[in-house]
Amino acid sequence: SSFRVDGSFGPEADQRAVYGGLRDQIDGFFDGYNSTLLLYGQTGSGKTYTAGTQAEKPRGDGLEVDPGTGILPRFLAELFEHCSRTCIEWECAISMVEIYKEEMRDLLDPTPKTVKLFKHGGHVKVQGLSEERVCNLQQALDVLYEGCSVRATGATNMNEHSSRSHAIVTVSLQQLRHAATW
Repeated sequence: SSFRVDGSFGPEADQRAVYGGLRDQIDGFFDGYNSTLLLYGQTGSGKTYTAGTQAEKPRGDGLEVDPGTGILPRFLAELFEHCSRTCIEWECAISMVEIYKEEMRDLLDPTPKTVKLFKHGGHVKVQGLSEERVCNLQQALDVLYEGCSVRATGATNMNEHSSRSHAIVTVSLQQLRHAATW
């Protein structure tokens, strides 16, 4: 079988280069389109590092990202900069769900809660999934790392601290932007 991809990065690519390669998807998101980032690979290949979803609190004041920061924290930093610069009104929310052993769990609910997937009006929804509204970068990073810190982990032959699950992080943005001036 053969597969077509939009691009790939070699081992010399740093986090900034990888994030830059997503420019079309990021700009599309800010223009109101849905955007999906899917990281796929074998255990230990760097998916968690690239995503920036290590279960560690961010260093510093949380207003800037350091060069080793992954995609999601970089995106969140750009999102709040975008909103402050271009939006009259905006609202942002984050939800996180874990899929582990064929069960779905809300990562932002302190009481372990299983959630269910269903289809409604042609859209797939996760029933019972909580959503955290965030107003600034630090709040968004806190929510991201809170959810990442409770993911199921376990040792494998290739990675001592492998996350043993799949995680879906959803960032929703509703925005009322300034009119374009020509």
